[in-house]
Amino acid sequence: MEQENEELEMQNNSNNILDNFVNGIEEHPKEAGVGILGLLTTLGMTNFIQWRKRRKEQKRHEEVENLQKDAIQKQDAQIQDYKDLSEENEYLKKLNSSLCDALVESSEGGESDNEE
Repeated sequence: MEQENEELEMQNNSNNILDNFVNGIEEHPKEAGVGILGLLTTLGMTNFIQWRKRRKEQKRHEEVENLQKDAIQKQDAQIQDYKDLSEENEYLKKLNSSLCDALVESSEGGESDNEE
C-alpha cells in the first residue's frame, strides 16, 4: 500500500513537471522556441565534439596499428637476414673444413716426399 502511494506520488510529480513545461511553452512560445533551439544547438555541438574525439581516437589507433605493422616487418626482415647469415656461416664452415682437409692431405703428401 505504501509503495503504491509512493509510485502514485512519483507519477503525479512527473505529470506536474510535464504540465508545467507545457504551460510554460504555451505562455511563452517565443522564449520556449529560443530555449529549444538552444538545446538543439547544444546537442549538435556535443555530437560534433564527440564525433571529432572518436575520429581522433580512430586515427591514433590506425597510427598505432601502422607502427606495429612496421615493427613486425622490420623483425621479419631481421629474421631473414639472420637466416641468410646462418646459411652463409654453415657454407663457410664446410668450405673451411674442406680446405683444412686439403691442407692436411697436401702437408702429409709433402712429408712423404721429403722422407724419400
